[in-house]
Amino acid sequence: MSQFQDRSRVPIRMTYRAVGSSTGQYEFIGDANPNPDVPYQPYNDFGVGDVPISNEDYTTLNNHGIRFVQLPFVLSAVGVFHSVPGVGGDVNGNDGDIDSEISGLNLNLTPCILARIFKRNITHWNHADILALNTGLSTTEATTTTTTTTTTASPDGTIVPGLPITVARRLMGSASTKALTSYLHQSCPSEWSALMVGSRIDWPEGTSSCEGWTSMAKCIHETPGTIGYIDAGHGHQENLEEVALLNSSGLYLTSKTAAANGGWGAALLNTLPTSAEADFSGVSLLNQPGEYTWPMVTLSYLYVRQTLSHIPSKGGTRSLLKLFLSVLLDGATIGEHCRRFGLESLPAGAAQLSREGINAITVGDADAPQWSLESNTMRGAGMGEFVISTKRLTSYDAYTQGATMDEVQSVQADARASSSLTNAHVDSLQERLQALETLVGKLEATIVGLKEQKQTNPGDDSVNPDTQEVPNVPAESTETVGNQTVLVGNQTENMADQLASQEPRDTDSDVTISLSLAPRIVPSWNVAVAFFVGAVLRL
Repeated sequence: MSQFQDRSRVPIRMTYRAVGSSTGQYEFIGDANPNPDVPYQPYNDFGVGDVPISNEDYTTLNNHGIRFVQLPFVLSAVGVFHSVPGVGGDVNGNDGDIDSEISGLNLNLTPCILARIFKRNITHWNHADILALNTGLSTTEATTTTTTTTTTASPDGTIVPGLPITVARRLMGSASTKALTSYLHQSCPSEWSALMVGSRIDWPEGTSSCEGWTSMAKCIHETPGTIGYIDAGHGHQENLEEVALLNSSGLYLTSKTAAANGGWGAALLNTLPTSAEADFSGVSLLNQPGEYTWPMVTLSYLYVRQTLSHIPSKGGTRSLLKLFLSVLLDGATIGEHCRRFGLESLPAGAAQLSREGINAITVGDADAPQWSLESNTMRGAGMGEFVISTKRLTSYDAYTQGATMDEVQSVQADARASSSLTNAHVDSLQERLQALETLVGKLEATIVGLKEQKQTNPGDDSVNPDTQEVPNVPAESTETVGNQTVLVGNQTENMADQLASQEPRDTDSDVTISLSLAPRIVPSWNVAVAFFVGAVLRL
């Protein structure tokens, strides 16, 4: 959509809300839209979801004379991911090498064990049944108890004893929930009943709800020992560790390995109707046969009314939507986005079915502008107002964003240079402070010595503080930091000068010797530091 906006000569605005498949269908069907004149008025111009329209809704819309097409346009997969410390590490980095995956420290689970985990019948990772499937893993003891213990990170291949399993599941209705629950029921009906199948179900007590895929990824990341499900592309983007599931051919593999070996498209063979106008509710890509077939493949659909009369015709909006759908089904375009988001393009037969479905959509307004695409240079015509041109490669927003980033980087460079200069001056001042602290220590030692001599020889007038050597103190000096002058010293040369300048005193008088430094100001930190040391000698 953003590319369409960038590549249009005239301003256009296209938006899309990522709200989940169930909401997408709800807003496309529009049975609750308060419009008494037009029943089943959609909230949107088109919808997108990972599950087909149900047979009930398909029949209802058709009975009201509403025809629509369901356009398959991309393959995705639902994966199961975990955060068990020390388990995994190479699944997401093996680029689909099955030998590498089998030899890695992956977590293998059968559908029945997975069902028991999501039902909360298995609550700890070192359960004996889990360890029996994963001979490469070890633990100090297997347990089937529910005792909770404090967990820490473990070495690779070692499951922390007593590490609890946290089950993360989606809060709202989602296609991934429908795929997972259907897979569990089909594969292990004895553990997962038909009552627990759907895009939104009543989950067992003790599971953790996560709203949306971003929240699901966060749930898995933040709590060690969590297991959850998410579309595989997002899971891999988030660097989550994936569970290797047992497919219908008896092979443990991850969705990434399946995709690398053609195991997503293989699930689509001989499963689709012959027309985009047909009922797709019986289409299932779960547990399909094939050596590398992934057991939870999903098909994403575009839901579009065949007649676009509900969309205002101003500016050729209807024609623009139809062009957008056509480009979305273009092999090069969809292939680029598939690689970016971890998806798979449709096999040729399925893509042709969708293109025929687009051709069946009627715009219904011959007087409105008709949009077209410039992929190869069209002299003159490519500059038309209602042309999406692939030759327009840079938008003004991209230009201004680049200019802004240049300014930000320049400011950051200046800040780093200023910080380095300031740090150097601070280090210099700290060294001077340490030197003065050493001087104070020497002064205190001199005072203690005078006091001890006076106590030892109370009547000895030869003990004269004026004749005691006192360490030299640096004279006042200044230093320039930035555009400010910093005072770094303010002392008399010799303590003897201070003592000699005082009035005569008796031996019971108090003498106060003080060392003070003027406040020092460090530019850009705006911190004032004052240092005062005093010693009182009773002679």
